[in-house]
Amino acid sequence: MKHVVITACANGIRQKLSKSYLFPKPAMTCEWEKAGNLAPRNNYFQARIEQDEALSLPVGSIICDVKFNFDRQQFLYDDHFVLAFNGAVIASSYNFEKVLARKFDILRYDWANVAGMFWDHEAEGTFCVLGGSCAWPATDVAGTMNMSYDSIVFQRIMAEDLMRNEHALKFVSIGDNDDKDCEHSDVSFSLDVEYVSKPN
Repeated sequence: MKHVVITACANGIRQKLSKSYLFPKPAMTCEWEKAGNLAPRNNYFQARIEQDEALSLPVGSIICDVKFNFDRQQFLYDDHFVLAFNGAVIASSYNFEKVLARKFDILRYDWANVAGMFWDHEAEGTFCVLGGSCAWPATDVAGTMNMSYDSIVFQRIMAEDLMRNEHALKFVSIGDNDDKDCEHSDVSFSLDVEYVSKPN
């Protein structure tokens, strides 16, 4: 269905929507051995906190492009994070390609596949989907955060379900073994979304 999305975005009249988001600093750290989390274990992905936000578009809309605008903020996380859009990993501080499945060449977030995975420090870094331009600090270091993607990223994600008009952003903070893990500072940004109406 990728060709349907690409054709619709190329030929349709684009409309725009802007919305602000906040993933606040969690009120707790990792809840060990709850809701799919494992017991503390050094250098393994044992627990996470997931936060979800919605993006609602008119029925019959097809997303063509999404731009992120980050506020001036000091971003801090412990130990790692994932940002997913409709389950597709668009940013992460660790390379999860060995355990996560791909669809349309984009990794799909699934905690069940991550839980208990060995933490290879060589796999840490700035992982931005499909050649996007991203920047954020290393784990436990405060710094700024920016993300920029080619429009094909969200068109591929949209092609997975053309009937979908309720979209989901998920921020996941992950830890291994101590009482500060799964923490992150506030993450705030706005989205500028371009979309068209699905052709008849």
